[in-house]
Amino acid sequence: ACGYGRLLRFLVLAMPPSRIWASELQADAVAFVQQQFGVQAIASHVDPGQFEPRRSFDFIWVASLFSHLPEALFHAWLAKLISLLTPRGILCFSVRDAALLPADSEPSAAGITYLEHSENADLGVDIYGTTYASEAFVRRAVRMATGDDRIPHRLPKALAHEQDLYIGARDPQ
Repeated sequence: ACGYGRLLRFLVLAMPPSRIWASELQADAVAFVQQQFGVQAIASHVDPGQFEPRRSFDFIWVASLFSHLPEALFHAWLAKLISLLTPRGILCFSVRDAALLPADSEPSAAGITYLEHSENADLGVDIYGTTYASEAFVRRAVRMATGDDRIPHRLPKALAHEQDLYIGARDPQ
């Protein structure tokens, strides 16, 4: 979910763009980041099962996607991205913590609350809104995706002093 390169513009200064793969649901954004930053670009898909980059990755960085997904897509994308890691690969993703849920919104008993609004009017609210998830929910989601009891490392409010980062390896050891 690279968008138009909000973070890519900095990443390409730290490593060769040819080593960076970016993906996005919006085709115009994919074309833009490929042309503007020289990265490898992969069109994403609404259905994670249809997303097939035909390679695995040592490191997958997902900023501000899980903070916009309804529960079913949260689980599906988490499982998909973990499956795309190399044996020693690392996944780092951000989540808006449930503690940030607006006071006038009712928290979900499941630990994930999806609100049908976002800053992106081009994507339907059935697939892209504003999501708040508790640490317990994220840990359960990782267990479901991996089939084991690994615990991802959580860095509270590490992304823009707002979203929590979760970091985990494909190999639980």
